[in-house]
Amino acid sequence: MIKFALPKSFLFVLILCLGAASLPAQDDPEMRPAPIPSVVPAAPPAAGTLPAPPHIGWAPLGPKEEGDEGGIAEVTAIPPPVAETAIAPPPPPVVETPATGQPGPAESDLVKPDVEVWRPEGELPQVPARRPNQLEQAYIEGTEPVWLRVQFDPLAVGKRVYVRPGTGVTIGSADAVLTVSPSGECVLSAQLHAEFSRGHIIFYCDGVKTVLPLVRAPLQKVQENEAATGGG
Repeated sequence: MIKFALPKSFLFVLILCLGAASLPAQDDPEMRPAPIPSVVPAAPPAAGTLPAPPHIGWAPLGPKEEGDEGGIAEVTAIPPPVAETAIAPPPPPVVETPATGQPGPAESDLVKPDVEVWRPEGELPQVPARRPNQLEQAYIEGTEPVWLRVQFDPLAVGKRVYVRPGTGVTIGSADAVLTVSPSGECVLSAQLHAEFSRGHIIFYCDGVKTVLPLVRAPLQKVQENEAATGGG
C-alpha cells in the first residue's frame, strides 16, 4: 500500500478553513433578517361585510336611424344670416347758383353818390372826384361841423342809405339810416374831432359801398379845393 506524507503546514491551514466554515451564519451582520415592525396593518374585512354597489339607471335609447353611427350628436345652433344694410347713395353734387338780388352794373351806378361838402360860411362846396368805390379826400377846417349833400340818381328814390362814420367822426343823423328823396339826395352833418387829423364816412346803398375820406386842413387849403372842385 502506498502512503502519502502531507506537510504539517498544510494540515494547519486545512483546520482553520474547516473551523471558519462551521461558524453560524447569523453572526454576519449583512445576513441578519430585518426587524419586525411594531405596527401591524389590520386584516382585510370579510367579503360578506362589504356594502352593495349603487344602482345605476340607464334611459332607454330611441330607435336608431339609418346612417346613425351611434353616440350623442351635438347640435350647434346656427344664427340666421344678418341682412346687409343698404348704403344710401351719395347726395347729388351741389350746383352753386349765382346770388340773386345784387345790383347789376347799371343799377350800381344809380346808388353810387356824389358828395358835396359845405362850410357854414362857404359860397362853394367841395365836390371830391369819384374813384371806383371811394371819393377823393375833402378838407375840413377846425372842429366846426360841415354839411354833406349826398346826391344819388333820382331813379334811386326811396332806397335806404346806411351811414357808418369812422373813428374820430360824428354825424348828425341819430339813426344813421337815410332815405333817398325824390330829388335823389340825402343831407346830414359831419364833424371831425379835435384830437383827430383825419377820418372817413362810409355810405351803403343796395350793397354798394362809397367811402368819403376827411382830412383837417387850414382855411386856405379848404378854399382852394372849393374853387378847384365846386366852381364848375
